[in-house]
Amino acid sequence: MIAAVGILLLTIATRQAAVTVWWSDASTDPDAYVGIAESLVGNCYCTPGTTSPTAYRPPLYPYLLASWLLDNPEQRPSAWAVRGLNLLFSVLLAGALLCAALLRGPKRVLLVTGAILALDPLLIRATPVPMTELCFTTLTTAALLLLGGQRDACLPPRLLTFAGCLLGLAALCRPTIWPFIGLYSLGLLVAHRRQLRAAAVSLAVMWLVIAVVVSPWVIRNQLVLGHPILTTTHGGYTLLLGNNPVFYDEVARQPWGTVWDGASLDRWQRKMLAEMNADLGPNAGEVAQDRWQAKRAWRHIADDPAGFGWAVWYRVRSLWSLSPRGPAGEALPGVVRGLIALWYAALFAGAIAGAVTWKRSRQPGLWVLLLFIAALQLLHLVYWTDTRMRAPLHPVLAVLAAVAIDSVERRRSQK
Repeated sequence: MIAAVGILLLTIATRQAAVTVWWSDASTDPDAYVGIAESLVGNCYCTPGTTSPTAYRPPLYPYLLASWLLDNPEQRPSAWAVRGLNLLFSVLLAGALLCAALLRGPKRVLLVTGAILALDPLLIRATPVPMTELCFTTLTTAALLLLGGQRDACLPPRLLTFAGCLLGLAALCRPTIWPFIGLYSLGLLVAHRRQLRAAAVSLAVMWLVIAVVVSPWVIRNQLVLGHPILTTTHGGYTLLLGNNPVFYDEVARQPWGTVWDGASLDRWQRKMLAEMNADLGPNAGEVAQDRWQAKRAWRHIADDPAGFGWAVWYRVRSLWSLSPRGPAGEALPGVVRGLIALWYAALFAGAIAGAVTWKRSRQPGLWVLLLFIAALQLLHLVYWTDTRMRAPLHPVLAVLAAVAIDSVERRRSQK
């Protein structure tokens, strides 16, 4: 219990330190979540600064931010909502791991996992920024804690309902969870093929709960935008952003460490928007724009498969980069970048060792964690990728590394 309290306090301390050091980051809005949240206070899920309904961003994070602003938006600036909400999710992430350690175990593995995450540079750095990393990571980690401990084909209905709620909320936070949900469903049927009926019943319950959770978003989009959008209207842009001739030539085919120059990116965006407006007209809706961008991206992939191959390789390296690159990395002293690289090199090595140890122990659940890693990596072979998008995988990597540490400690104690 003392160790759990210490880990929780360490988590709070590191996150509060990040909020203090990068205080002004909470006042930025790089992905428009704050702007949408402020529009919600005025009863409209709209593009910031307009009254045009949008589905460009998933709804959960803006709604949570808006709930912090409703009481008195003039006295509670958006930046405070960002800091408070992200600190809350950091505490909830640690709390979920610590509760699982105390109630279900394995105790030492989950306590070590909590300690690793308390010091995780990427999760610490995400705390003051108005993005969905911490919200999504907390929801998916809680879901994996439930699904990963499944020994039989059928979970208790209460746990299935809870897991379905968590996965549904994760889908409303980031659509990138959908590939995992699909792969997990197939994996469960394969893993429990001798109990196929029980596995199918479990999945039916889970999918029903997920459908109930996400259906208001789909219904709203049908009523407001005329299309039953399950995810967002942002996917086409993120696909095109990482699959176009300028990115292939100026970034993907260049030496490792090259990032897309801001001026070049701006020129590409203006040219892309001009071409889209010429094809669709200036008043085309979000759905039409999303489809145009996706179609253009697939055309670029077909026209330059070698460039796409270089882009895939670039995205793999970006997702698993040991240290920050570009302006974010340049803002840090070389010693700090080196320490971050050492931290993640040790984490990745520990995760590999832990996966091998887990496999040899024949304990259940490893396939669920590896499937989660694979699902996110597969998605980011194609879509735009940077290192911060790896954040949801860090609890999984930390659990695997903790298994390796626990194995070493067990062998040492037996000598």
